[in-house]
Amino acid sequence: MKVRVQFHGILVDWMGGARTEVSLPDGGTFGELLMEIKKNFSSTMPPQLRNKDQETFNRALWAMRGKDRLSELNTELKDGEEVQFFLSLAGG
Repeated sequence: MKVRVQFHGILVDWMGGARTEVSLPDGGTFGELLMEIKKNFSSTMPPQLRNKDQETFNRALWAMRGKDRLSELNTELKDGEEVQFFLSLAGG
């Protein structure tokens, strides 16, 4: 199945574009989507985007499906669905 991914803000620069499509197995989950993003884009992502273990993304990375924030890794995605990613950082 294919999931459309859209990046916003500085993520566009880090990911090399605003949109991509990720292939997942049927019944793929949000966790599998994150693993594919990490695998495909880790060379352009700054280390600050990951937790101290460098294996998982930190809470500053928000994923939205419509109006719902995705946070549970076992959330099942659907073919053709779009997931949007935002970096939730505040400055002063």
